[in-house]
Amino acid sequence: MLHRRAALCVASICALSACTLRPRAANAQWYDPAPLLASLRAQSRATLPAAAGLARLDTLPLYDLELDADPEAHSFRVREELYFTNNEAAPLPDLVLRLYANSTQRTTQGAVVLPALRMTRSGCRAESGADVPCAITADSASVLTVRPAQAIAPGQRIRVWIELDGRLDAIDSSRTNLLSQGMESFSSITQPSDPSAASASDYGLLAVGDGIACLAQWYPVLAPRRGNQWVRDDRGSLGDLGSDELSHVRARVSFPDGYRTVTTGVTVRESVGSSSVAVVNGADAGATVLRNPRRTHEVVAAMVRDFTVLSSRTWVALERRVGDVTVRSHVLPNERAAGQRVLDAAAGSLEVYERRFGPYPYADLDVCEAAVVGGAGGVEFAGLVTVASMFYRDPSAANASASGGMGQLVQQLMGGAGGLDMSAALGGMLEFVTAHEVAHQWWHGLVGSDSRDHPFVDEALAQYSAIVYLEDRYGRARAQRDGDANVKNNYHLLRALGQPDQAVNRAVATFRTPVAYAGIVYGKAPYFYDAARRALGDAAFFAAMQRYVRDNAFRVAPPNAIIDALAQGDGALRGRAATTQATRVRALARRWLEETHGDTDLGRASLGTLAARMMGETDPARVREMEQMFEMLERTGLIRSLLGGGGQSGGGLNLGALIQNGASGTSGGNGASGGQDALVQTLMRALSGSGGAGAIDLSALLGGGGTTGGAATPRTNGTNGAGRAGGSRGAGGSGASESQELMELLRQFMQ
Repeated sequence: MLHRRAALCVASICALSACTLRPRAANAQWYDPAPLLASLRAQSRATLPAAAGLARLDTLPLYDLELDADPEAHSFRVREELYFTNNEAAPLPDLVLRLYANSTQRTTQGAVVLPALRMTRSGCRAESGADVPCAITADSASVLTVRPAQAIAPGQRIRVWIELDGRLDAIDSSRTNLLSQGMESFSSITQPSDPSAASASDYGLLAVGDGIACLAQWYPVLAPRRGNQWVRDDRGSLGDLGSDELSHVRARVSFPDGYRTVTTGVTVRESVGSSSVAVVNGADAGATVLRNPRRTHEVVAAMVRDFTVLSSRTWVALERRVGDVTVRSHVLPNERAAGQRVLDAAAGSLEVYERRFGPYPYADLDVCEAAVVGGAGGVEFAGLVTVASMFYRDPSAANASASGGMGQLVQQLMGGAGGLDMSAALGGMLEFVTAHEVAHQWWHGLVGSDSRDHPFVDEALAQYSAIVYLEDRYGRARAQRDGDANVKNNYHLLRALGQPDQAVNRAVATFRTPVAYAGIVYGKAPYFYDAARRALGDAAFFAAMQRYVRDNAFRVAPPNAIIDALAQGDGALRGRAATTQATRVRALARRWLEETHGDTDLGRASLGTLAARMMGETDPARVREMEQMFEMLERTGLIRSLLGGGGQSGGGLNLGALIQNGASGTSGGNGASGGQDALVQTLMRALSGSGGAGAIDLSALLGGGGTTGGAATPRTNGTNGAGRAGGSRGAGGSGASESQELMELLRQFMQ
């Protein structure tokens, strides 16, 4: 399988032959940063370079990029030239570049596939553009080391050029609905995270899905520096991978004509070009036609921490102005209504954050629907964010059409009279995710932070900022309700699954499971900011936040800078009053960030209560029904089995893989897809092996059991559930499919 994928990759790259990158003459001058500033608002340009603590803007790294992409062939080519100045006091013997797209290991049917990026040619130049000797080696799939013949002296400049071939993964549309992504997330939340191993998911950052090509982390970037050393290892792949440092970018981005392309920064020139062919025969003889026309965007982006490209043939763009900032929502045509809600949330949150935290730095903000997978709701980039396709779609229609038998099961459980209506809850999630991703434009877009060793700074601030947006726009009751569902639920799920409370202020690599990382960083940590706000009062709290932004804009803030800013408040207090205030805030920081008082501060909740919150259910009777259902699921051992603690060899059931396999099956003789039947059969076998002392006999139930007063009373009709899972239709030829029987079982749980 590995060799077959390699052949496909080579064939895809050959499809780009019509747009092969042409050799470029070396520029004999160092770069000019002035034209790049077009991507910034006038008020941001006016404060540079002093605001960033720089003597000159041209001492920042510049990535001069050319990208030629062919989404249909799932391939692209890159030419990069890095302009680098040694701003340190000592000579640098080497530069280390990271290919973060290669940090996550991808597998297909158990076989590891080729890295996403592959270097083909490279070299070095002096500041003047003259070639200089250097060695560029791939120390691993994600690490390139540049060793010039002579060390780079303090203040010296060097240019490194690299050419790469790349491939885009394919994301099947069956994975991008709410049910499938929920199951993928559900099946992985308690799986141990091995800090020495690559993750199985990269969230679709370099892939094509739903007709949308996403290219993030598609070019080599300078590795972070910690303690005068290059960081070569991410120590695990939970959380965000990437550099926290600022750079400039200028780029030529080319896609087949007809694609609508969105990038970090602003397009300063757009053109269409291709090779031309003369018509020899017929009525049009002598005319010239274009062959394989391609549209090229020339882009500039100043003072950014990353550069991302998305493109689609079918996107429509919705637009609104917030002051002098252009906000756009890029959405698939059938989801225009959801795209309008995203635009409204993006513009609304931008207005709130500017008022509460300070000015947004860039000239525009793009919010793109994208095939985000791996359980993530969205991903942030400089001046651009993505929101997962699953939030744009009607949950009932999407689940039924995209996920086969399991989708129909969920549709029956949620639809109809008395069922759970996910539409309102989904709308709340869509708005919250949008507000969270927009907040990242401040944390850690404008104000950088160490997202690997201190993730609570940016992620927890983005979570709390979304609550602030909801409060300013809708009032405290709505903010608390949606905050419980999207923030506090993360902590409560951690505790409901029996995992311990932990300290917040720790490196990503120290969290052993995804649910622990989410519960502590996304669930508990945001409420430190709420506690500080209540202690300081609104005026002092937001004055402190604005000072934190001003003092650290376009920089990487020290880990304790946010605590120091809050301890000072609005700066109006003096003497003992100021000391008392600082002592109170630092005590809160210790309690929330260093100690473990989560249960006391946030309480505990059952799985049923958590599910009711997520689904937007507020009726006390319905909430109690859900609590009773989950209590029964826990008593029978189903929860333990699905989360990896049941009787299955290998430690549990991989629901994400089952759903993907079920959605791709072939037609069966009973009118349902064979893959869907296999999915339900496997699920039934797993459920039948779950439980323990006091558990319900699921085999008997699947043979026709019923419930009385919430307790199961098994009965049989001559063939047990395990026998039917092997293919038998049971005695008497009832013709009832496994899907129908499992639906009946779960409907009993819902009663």
